Amino acid sequence: MFFKTFRQATLDIKDCDVIEGSPRLYVTPVGNLPSVTSVLSAIKVYDDGIDKWRKRVGDEEADRITNAASYRGNKIHDYAERYLLNRLKRSEMTGTARLMFNRCQHYYDQIEAVYATECVLYSKSIGYAGRADAVVYMNKNSVLDHKNSRRQINSSQQYARRKLFIYMLQCAGYSIAFQEMFNEPLEQGIIIMANYNESNAKRYIFDIDDYLVSQFKLAVDIYNGKEDARQSDYYKL
Repeated sequence: MFFKTFRQATLDIKDCDVIEGSPRLYVTPVGNLPSVTSVLSAIKVYDDGIDKWRKRVGDEEADRITNAASYRGNKIHDYAERYLLNRLKRSEMTGTARLMFNRCQHYYDQIEAVYATECVLYSKSIGYAGRADAVVYMNKNSVLDHKNSRRQINSSQQYARRKLFIYMLQCAGYSIAFQEMFNEPLEQGIIIMANYNESNAKRYIFDIDDYLVSQFKLAVDIYNGKEDARQSDYYKL
């Protein structure tokens, strides 16, 4: 499969330093703000699914699976970013990550223009920041998120529905911040997920509508202690 050359339409988005910890903080021009992932983690305070999984498989196996997934995810993320910037060379790709990227490529090829990759977006009014994988154009202004999973998301399973919901809220958070910074929304979320066990990929496309925006704002209130986590629709899935 040939590599596409993407049209670049660069936005002026300056990078920010990060203070690692709990919460993770971005050092933005409007102050130190908690990360989107830190905000969304507050929703999951009553969800013991990860703890049950670790108990079932054992800490050693859980750590092995988690570390392997993190390594694959970082490699695929790197390939995807360089591809969108027209900097990826096939000769530089190796192993499982190369195979998984190849499964995703036809989805990336449908993107019409790339505005930015690895861009820090922040909201002073609501109080958070995050690093979006990419802002692109594909029929609409969109936020793109690269993900990887051991197996394809099965919507019949609660943990999978909740995982996808969090991913969608993450995109909504980026859209709100983009609106504040550039006076226009990112209308659409695109999640491209490479699946390790099945050696395939799946794409999720969704409108970032008023519902997702309201659920993300609720997550910020939960993070700030203004609402109980069980108010989130996360617990209705």
